[in-house]
Amino acid sequence: MPLNKIKPLNPVKIKKISPIYDLIKLGRLKFLVYSALSYTLGMTLCLYADIENINLNSYILGLVLVWSIHLMTHYCNEYYDLEADKANLSFTKWTGGSRVLANGDLNPNMSISAAYLLLFLTTALGLFLPNFGSKLILFGGLFLG
Repeated sequence: MPLNKIKPLNPVKIKKISPIYDLIKLGRLKFLVYSALSYTLGMTLCLYADIENINLNSYILGLVLVWSIHLMTHYCNEYYDLEADKANLSFTKWTGGSRVLANGDLNPNMSISAAYLLLFLTTALGLFLPNFGSKLILFGGLFLG
């Protein structure tokens, strides 16, 4: 059979793995590296300045709080920018959102629900911060910022 007579295969449609996969994709995890790097730099400066009460537990608690706030911001941004993301035809890997909501892969209510869940998680974890000053910064930023 001549090559020009061969019909191309139909593209394989990949089934959605799960809404969990879409929620993870919605979070744009690649950006969490940057918040982890900046947080780690700050903790390193604290160690260098010989600030007391810096240990592995406080580092991990702080990093989880930073990531929780960062993810909450992503989920809120995806929800509130939905119409703009739908209209944006020149998006890139770095701009225009994750495209999960814009493409209709996930209900937008999942995004805002995840954001509120992370807000409650951050609030609960914030109670374990070591002093009043750090709690004031966290809660002031969350609820006033």
